Amino acid sequence: MIDGVHFRVATKADYEFGYQVKKAAMRPYITEVWGWDEDEQRDYYHREFCLDDTYVIMLEDQPIGWLVDRRVPEGRSLEQLYLLPEFQNRGIGSGIIGRIIAEARSEAIPVLLGVIKCNHRAAGLYRRLGFTIYGQTEQHWLMRTEPR
Repeated sequence: MIDGVHFRVATKADYEFGYQVKKAAMRPYITEVWGWDEDEQRDYYHREFCLDDTYVIMLEDQPIGWLVDRRVPEGRSLEQLYLLPEFQNRGIGSGIIGRIIAEARSEAIPVLLGVIKCNHRAAGLYRRLGFTIYGQTEQHWLMRTEPR
C-alpha cells in the first residue's frame, strides 16, 4: 500500500465527509444510470448510513476516502471504496484492495463486491486484481475473488 495511507474508524462526525466522497466519486455513474437528484441521493445516503465496519481512508492526517469492508457468511464484502478524485489513479485503491484480498486469502475466504456496470474503469481494476463476475443485477456486476 502507498506510504502514509491508513484507516481510522468512521464516526458520526464523518457523516457529511462520507456523503461528499461518495458524491465526488460516484456522481457520474449514478447520473448515467439513474440521474442525479440531490435530495433523493441525500435521503438514500441517510437511510443507508451505518458505521459498522466503516472507515475513513487517510493519507497521513488528511481524509481522502471512505471504505466499508464487512464480514459476511460468504466471506468478505467490499461494499464501498470511494476515493476523492484527486487521489484516484495513484495506486491507493489498488493497494487497499490488494491488502483486503491478501487478508481474505490468509483466512481462505473470498472477497465479494458489486460494481455499477457503467463504471468500466473500476470493473477493469477489479479484473486486474483477480476478481471475476459471478452474477449480475440490472445495474451491477457481482464480482468475487477465489480463496487460494
